[in-house]
Amino acid sequence: MTRFRNSLPSSLIVVAVLTAICHVAAPFAVAQDTAQADAETPKIPKIPDEPRAVDPATILPAAVVKAATIEFEESSLREIAEWIQTESGTPVFVDVPALESIGLLSSEPVTDRLDEEPIYFLLDRLRLLGLSWYVEGDVIRISTDDVAAADLQTMPYNVGEFLDAGYEEDSLIATVRLAADLQWEEVDGVSGNVESLGDVLFVRQTRVGHRHVKGLLTALRKHARQTFAYEPSQHQGLRSKLEEPISVAFRDTPLKLAIADLSEQTELDIRLDTVELRSAGVRDREQISLALNDRPLRTVLELLLNKHDLTWSIREGVIWITSQDGADTHLKCAVYDVRDLCRNAAESNGLVNAIQTQTSADWQETTGAGGAVEFPQPGTMVVLQTEEGHEQVLQLLAAYREALLASKIRKRSDPGSEVSVRYYQMQQQIAEVVAEYLLQAVAPESWRADDRPDAPGTILQLPSNATAVSVTSTAAGQKNAGAATIAVQQSVLVIRQTRDHHEEISRILQRVQYGDQPLQRGFGGGMGGGFGGGYFSLKPPVGTAAGR
Repeated sequence: MTRFRNSLPSSLIVVAVLTAICHVAAPFAVAQDTAQADAETPKIPKIPDEPRAVDPATILPAAVVKAATIEFEESSLREIAEWIQTESGTPVFVDVPALESIGLLSSEPVTDRLDEEPIYFLLDRLRLLGLSWYVEGDVIRISTDDVAAADLQTMPYNVGEFLDAGYEEDSLIATVRLAADLQWEEVDGVSGNVESLGDVLFVRQTRVGHRHVKGLLTALRKHARQTFAYEPSQHQGLRSKLEEPISVAFRDTPLKLAIADLSEQTELDIRLDTVELRSAGVRDREQISLALNDRPLRTVLELLLNKHDLTWSIREGVIWITSQDGADTHLKCAVYDVRDLCRNAAESNGLVNAIQTQTSADWQETTGAGGAVEFPQPGTMVVLQTEEGHEQVLQLLAAYREALLASKIRKRSDPGSEVSVRYYQMQQQIAEVVAEYLLQAVAPESWRADDRPDAPGTILQLPSNATAVSVTSTAAGQKNAGAATIAVQQSVLVIRQTRDHHEEISRILQRVQYGDQPLQRGFGGGMGGGFGGGYFSLKPPVGTAAGR
């Protein structure tokens, strides 16, 4: 099914967003009359519009970033490689045996052009032939996708600044895995992986994958309303041109000629993705009829392509006319500053639910394929989606912000500060130690004491039913093991705390039971199997108060 940006009118999005997240406490109300604003109303963070992207030019070697102008007409791949070598001043190696394994020769004809554009645009467009490129040492290597995917490198990334800023390690690792449409061992059993050791993430990925990881970390350091993690600056100009009006009068015009006319009229590089069109069974001679006056190029493209289940996508400095399936395979990563919409995990989850249910894009959590959303910390949202999917996300966020501007000023409660009581069962001796540890490890100022009579936190240790445990022992000098049953005394810690602190307590108790997992931490197994396999359990929260 073809999905277009205008499939979700602004009015519908406003209603949909508010409906989807009505169960979450509204984050911030905008004061239209500051004299009437509640003194405790939080100040709304100002969300900047820049930067809009992390340009690959800041990541790639200077040799391939160099701008050039050239036009190739049915030139051989060998000739293109020779030109790149001369223009960049860097040796170019074409992996001829690998090319031959997929039925390509170095004499393969290629038609392409650059107009004061970086050389790596030309290299990236070789994907149409099933080729990839990467820089190894001082050599630009051109080979097949399979060879490039097998060339894995392990690189360390210091993420101490993110941990100091409040990022959770597990969430940060999950966000790195989201950096691009890459393969990960934890997901598909092959290719890259991420492990941590202290402040360092060790990432094993392809060379292309590392470019995207670097772009993501750069975007996390400084991002705005929408910041693509790996996107040429030239693409912003293409998006702006999509909003400019044009007039067309096509009558039974071949698709190829219609697109050429649009390209000439707008002075944009608009091309047919012939590989994807061929897969979709669409010919470049397909007859097109459309007449419009002074309408945005975006609208013209959508109406022109809708009939044939086609769409457009921006890649490699080109607006590609492609199939819907083709567009869906090219996912982009972007970081969104949503501090004005999300203050805590509950509000973040509400926004994720709104995005995944109120956009027509595919999401891994709902359909098993497509894009994904991660919050490395509240207020910072990372989205992997198609070009069209990102537009819908941006439109939805804008509608939500607009709705908040019109909302009535009132004091907002923070769900994370709601106080509740939870029961945590464990072995008696362990409970005594854990109770003392929690008073020190979880926000010490939040626990009630003589000098803090109004603090919410209390811990009460109560006896619980003993648990029968079977043990096996072998007496000295005996071959046969004897079985015995012993009673292990249990206790329940009745803890009264805020929701946010309960979440922290649950995480600590989970780690006390199981230790830190090697695949996540990059070092030993902590306390291993917990306390004897079953001496410890978490009970659901109850709504009664308790105190010590």
